[in-house]
Amino acid sequence: MENHNKRVTRSMNRKSQKGSSSTSSKPLSTTRPSMPGKRKLGARLGEGADGPVEANAKSFPIFPDELLLEIMSYYPKPRDLVSSEATEYQTGHAIENATRRHTLLALSQSCRSLRWYLRPYIWSRIEVCPGTLDEFSEGRRKSEIAISRMYNEELVRQLEMVTVRDPSLAKLVKLINVEVTDFSIASVLLELARCMTLFPNLHVVKLGISPSTPSTSYNNPLYKSAKRAISGYSYPQIEVVSLSQAAYPLLFCCPNLRSVDRMDKYSVFHGDIGFLRYVIVFCPLLESLTFNMATASSGVEGLCFILLHFDLN
Repeated sequence: MENHNKRVTRSMNRKSQKGSSSTSSKPLSTTRPSMPGKRKLGARLGEGADGPVEANAKSFPIFPDELLLEIMSYYPKPRDLVSSEATEYQTGHAIENATRRHTLLALSQSCRSLRWYLRPYIWSRIEVCPGTLDEFSEGRRKSEIAISRMYNEELVRQLEMVTVRDPSLAKLVKLINVEVTDFSIASVLLELARCMTLFPNLHVVKLGISPSTPSTSYNNPLYKSAKRAISGYSYPQIEVVSLSQAAYPLLFCCPNLRSVDRMDKYSVFHGDIGFLRYVIVFCPLLESLTFNMATASSGVEGLCFILLHFDLN
């Protein structure tokens, strides 16, 4: 036993001597080796990045912004609600925009550089309207309650993405095109009204509020819900709106409106004198006002002549 212990001691001494000689010949390094293929923390395309490291010099990070812009120029652009009448915006356009957005989202998940580059294109619009969601399940159309719930939940989800999960996205939102349905509508309108104050570059809003039954402005319960939700806020950044009847209270809060389009989908023309009154009182900078007179005249059989008189002085 004693000899065995001595032998073990000698071998351990030899190992310790070898270890000490090897460590003494090479100085200890206090710097952490760089990981190949990694970018510096915080380096993002278009946000002051120092550029990719050499190990990642054969991928998207080496593309200049001009080349990425050229690539995006061949991708179909979304329907512009400003240059065309909002009443011309059909479900097919919403489907095209939804497809475009889903494609860009998929591309953004494939590459970190693309993710930061495509963010402005993905989140420039908050759009939840017919055509953006699948209203069918197993070949059958969902119930009206299920569809209403689906639309409002999707709207709240998108608002949460740009205000709670990643507040830096809020400055990218330039357009809102939503249809708020009659499902938990009071809380949904409150959230929408609050979030619109957080979008400094929001210039265009198309807001449709689906009523349970047609009614005039003054006794429409959804109009009252919208008024309670929106009153108290101010949106000086908004310049273009397209509104259904129940959404008229938004006119109170947009002092810099240049263009107003009255959506006829949910409008009842007779007795709806409040619209023009709101425009005259609350929109002093207005330059463009759009009506769809087909809806107004459709209930009058035999009508063949309409005279409109405007005094713009």
